[in-house]
Amino acid sequence: MSEHVNRKMLTLARETRELTQTALAEAIGVAQATISKIEHGIAEAPDGFCERLSKALAYPPEFFRQDGEIISSGLVFHRKRYSLHMRTKAKVEADATLRLIELRHLLESVEIDGDVPDLDPGDYAHDPRKVARALRHYWRMPKGPIPNLTQLLEKKGILILPCNFGTDLLDGFFMDQTPPAIALNMSFTWDRLRFTISHELGHMILHDTVTEDAEREANEFASEFLMPEEDILPQLDVGGRIGLPLFADLKRIWRVSMAALIRRAADVGAISPHQKKRFIIQMGQLGYRKREPASLDVPPETPCLVRKIVDAHLGELGYSEEELAGLLCLHVDEFRTLYLNRPRLLRKLKVQL
Repeated sequence: MSEHVNRKMLTLARETRELTQTALAEAIGVAQATISKIEHGIAEAPDGFCERLSKALAYPPEFFRQDGEIISSGLVFHRKRYSLHMRTKAKVEADATLRLIELRHLLESVEIDGDVPDLDPGDYAHDPRKVARALRHYWRMPKGPIPNLTQLLEKKGILILPCNFGTDLLDGFFMDQTPPAIALNMSFTWDRLRFTISHELGHMILHDTVTEDAEREANEFASEFLMPEEDILPQLDVGGRIGLPLFADLKRIWRVSMAALIRRAADVGAISPHQKKRFIIQMGQLGYRKREPASLDVPPETPCLVRKIVDAHLGELGYSEEELAGLLCLHVDEFRTLYLNRPRLLRKLKVQL
């Protein structure tokens, strides 16, 4: 006899646990070929297979029977993916994919507002800076720095998914789905994370396919979105007084790294390429390339939207933690670790920030 197994969910579960097909096969006492054929849809799973998978992979048996899909991510745009071990890359994508699948289940009962415009880069001469300005205008953002970028994007219906990637080779990636989401590596400081969020927003707005210039364009978008030339140039126009102390002061204002401000100063013509190189060398000599002074750390921005969605179920919808874990096909301990590790927020059925 055989039983229904969603082969895509099997692959995702195995990748989240960083197991090869061979390792999983050994754990449940079958041939590696059996796992391979089931994951490729060539063979059916034998009776009792989900129970055996549950013990080996620490997901409930229902996890492997649920409907699900592999969601493509923006990780394909990143050159850093070539440095990642394939198993690490697979785990990072699988973890984020499962979170988005789980959130889709939650969003069947809870409504969030979305406001991400479909801007055609061709309407702006394919200039990422013009697209960034257009998005700021569309969202009616005031001039100057963005006080809380995470809150801004969550108000527009973009989920920010805090993750532990287990590697410093990847800052984050976007998932251009419904709802759109950005998976974020929380091991970095918030000056870097804010640029990462803007960079991934750039990919989300600008790119449908991988291009040779995608990374450069996303960086140009992020720089203009975070530090509009019109607003920051007057603060950089200080003549011979420009130097690292100025960039330290501006970091407190713009909430981006000193390194990003140096690059931006060069981009807008406030410093020469030679000055840019000199400042970068000075940063290295002071040890700032690896870690800028802790006294200048940008205040953290706490993603709240996911927790509000969960709290809406636990509050007005009346779910218990056990019921909600069951809905998401997770063991209750893992559900609590993933979704209840921060202070509770206001519980609403209509989630708004």
